[in-house]
Amino acid sequence: MLFKQLYLSSQLQLSLAHNNFEKLTNIQEKVLPTTLAKKSVIITSNTGTGKTLCYVLPILNNLNDQTTNLVVVPTKELARQVYSSFLLLASKNNIQLVIGDNNNQARLQTIKHQKPDVIVTTPLWALRLFQEKYITHQVQTVVFDEVDMTLDLGFFNHINQLMSIIDHTQLQKIACSATTHDSLANQLKKYFANTKVISETNTIWSNQLVSHNLVYTSDFVNPNKTLLGLLKIIKPFCCLIFANTIKDSQMLYELLIQNQYNACLINKDISSRERKRLFNEINKSKYQYVVCTDLLSRGVDIVAIDTVINYGLPNDDIWYMHRIGRTGRNNKPGTSYTIYMQNIDNIINRLSHKKINWNYFLISNGQLINKPLKLRLRKPLRFDKQTNDQIRRIIFTNSKRVKPCYKKKIKEQLRNIKQQKKHEYIDKKYKQIQLQKNIERTKKLKHR
Repeated sequence: MLFKQLYLSSQLQLSLAHNNFEKLTNIQEKVLPTTLAKKSVIITSNTGTGKTLCYVLPILNNLNDQTTNLVVVPTKELARQVYSSFLLLASKNNIQLVIGDNNNQARLQTIKHQKPDVIVTTPLWALRLFQEKYITHQVQTVVFDEVDMTLDLGFFNHINQLMSIIDHTQLQKIACSATTHDSLANQLKKYFANTKVISETNTIWSNQLVSHNLVYTSDFVNPNKTLLGLLKIIKPFCCLIFANTIKDSQMLYELLIQNQYNACLINKDISSRERKRLFNEINKSKYQYVVCTDLLSRGVDIVAIDTVINYGLPNDDIWYMHRIGRTGRNNKPGTSYTIYMQNIDNIINRLSHKKINWNYFLISNGQLINKPLKLRLRKPLRFDKQTNDQIRRIIFTNSKRVKPCYKKKIKEQLRNIKQQKKHEYIDKKYKQIQLQKNIERTKKLKHR
């Protein structure tokens, strides 16, 4: 289906043609007839499939002089990206970005004295805009993009207060996410009761456009050596290198600069103003390598990225999918490399059971040789019936009483239980070994 077949304003059709938007993606073809008809919807689709246009086009097409539209996203980086998407298609509309940056005060005054058509903001600022009376007009459409991340970051109470202020019978509500789960559905039920759910895929664990590669060297002990060896072989146009921690990202950035690679660093320690400047330069292809944390793993769309490198894997498997989702977008192939470390065998195995097919590459003589790697898997710790019942009780109770940061609290409780049982298991094994040694020592003394 083509965009020109949609019932859009002539100005929007011109903007779409000017920016070379011709054919709808699968999810856009399913969603746009519903959102253009001002109906509420929950959208679930893999990263890079064009979910943003599923709400940008209906909002711009259905603008009303008496109402405003609100788009709420979890991070400043994603807010800037969504804001750019509106500016790309809106010519004379009043689009405002409120994220607490240097231009924030001027934008707040503009919002107070002029009715904005669209406001793109974060959960904290969205609530403040209403509580401090910057927005006094009725809201026509509210959008929660990357809603699972918004709730997982602990913004449930902010969303709850916001919806109690703006919710009304004529309000169009749109939620977008690359992933869904039962607990998220429970949280959304309050605001999206009897709302149509449109999903493009039955699983989040498949992206046919991205290849998954595990890279290692024969000694296994130096991931930095493996990374530098890989960089000498591959020639990416633009590559994201993900680190699990800010400290690791800083170390990797310094390593690349020392080896004269064209690289930049983005993490939470970098100021918002500096991150904005770096994003502009990355989009202009000034850097070949971008070292970052999971700050860039959700929602951010940098067209030039063709390669993702994982320096370590996240403990939560879904974040791996968000990382590799930065490439393989817009029907273009992408490549993901994971630097092998000895503590990730079980994570690799877990992802393999979720139908992710790994290619194993050994770096030898400056080449990538396809060679299977035998993973060193830790045996799962088996719990007794009492412990299993305790674990089930924690999960069951929390799934019925959904609260902010529910995932983090559940994981912490389960981690404590498993850690305690692990220590008990180790103590028991240690006592058995000591007992066996004492028995052998006694036998030797008898023989003498």
